[in-house]
Amino acid sequence: MKPNVELLNDLSQTTQQLIHALRERQASPEHLKVLKRRWKLTDAARLLNISEPHLRRLARDGKIPPGEPTASQRRSFSLTELNEIRRCLNREVYRDAATDKCFRLVVSNFKGGSNKTTIACHLAQHFALFGYRVLLIDLDPQGSATSLLFPHNRIELEQWATVYPYLVGDMTTLRTVLQPTAWDNITLIPACLALYAAEFQLPSLNSQVPGFRFWERLESGLQTVEEDFDLIVIDTPPALSYLTLNAVWAADGLLVPTPASMLDMQALGSYFEGMYASLRSIEDASSRQKDFTFLRVLITNYRGSSIPEQVTAGWIRKMFAEYVMDGVVLNSAAVQTAMTQMRTLYEIDPADAGDKTYRRALDSFNEVSNELLRLIQTAWPSLHKLAAKEVVHG
Repeated sequence: MKPNVELLNDLSQTTQQLIHALRERQASPEHLKVLKRRWKLTDAARLLNISEPHLRRLARDGKIPPGEPTASQRRSFSLTELNEIRRCLNREVYRDAATDKCFRLVVSNFKGGSNKTTIACHLAQHFALFGYRVLLIDLDPQGSATSLLFPHNRIELEQWATVYPYLVGDMTTLRTVLQPTAWDNITLIPACLALYAAEFQLPSLNSQVPGFRFWERLESGLQTVEEDFDLIVIDTPPALSYLTLNAVWAADGLLVPTPASMLDMQALGSYFEGMYASLRSIEDASSRQKDFTFLRVLITNYRGSSIPEQVTAGWIRKMFAEYVMDGVVLNSAAVQTAMTQMRTLYEIDPADAGDKTYRRALDSFNEVSNELLRLIQTAWPSLHKLAAKEVVHG
């Protein structure tokens, strides 16, 4: 029998069954995704920014949650316990809500394969590990970020559970679509294929409804929830779309990941050209100027072992100068292994990883995340008064 349209539906169902089976491994008996990772005393002390002996004394004296002993009888802590320790010690993230607005970071590129989703999810988790309250918004109808973080093992989402109802005016707040996750400090607004309908509805409403401005819809929606968060990370579709423009118009910081290849560099030029033309049109229509706290290009999928890749990376750094991040995201088998298990590097216990490849990959994400935190903190006036206090996490 020749393949026909019905085969596409069969293949879709088969794929969903496979994803369900992979996610089942990370789920609790209640079919909820759980964060099984625990942090040993040394790592916990680093995340809490206190000395290891001091942390050990506090646990021994009962002044903080004691954690659980590992096989070697050393203590380990869950993320929930780490956050409770922060509250006990009054060491929660310093951000003055009166002066320091919730920061919106958008990860965007038109070209697929730039690691947008991987980067967005790892950034959100890194920020959460240090106590920041993070909202991760999946704007990509493919829903890859949703697959990694959605709290229930079986993902069965309808259009109403995404940003779509708010974007088209059927909802007055984004609060009703907020999803808690296995990570204490991360809240998710998920995506599904039905979100793609926004690409047709937004231009239609823009032309038919007086005063409707499609590019301001996400921005106004964020204002209904951002008081509950320190950072908002937005993963965008790999396209110059109405969803992407909504995200970029709402952004405080814009992160553009790109591999170091000639084809990707050409695509990067197209990204900047297309985004410039689109944002200028929006500026003219809205009589507003769009400013970013920062814009950075991030080199991703970097092996560093081939001369052409090294040369291209050098060109990127020379051309874009201070707009290129110092850190790079490595092309690593460790990331692929984690993704096969529907997990990120931050959800894998180093003891289970067992090799230097994992540590190198994790270090690259840590370096990039810390560099971004320093940039974000430049937008928070209250932190400028704390020059004598360490506010960047290593």
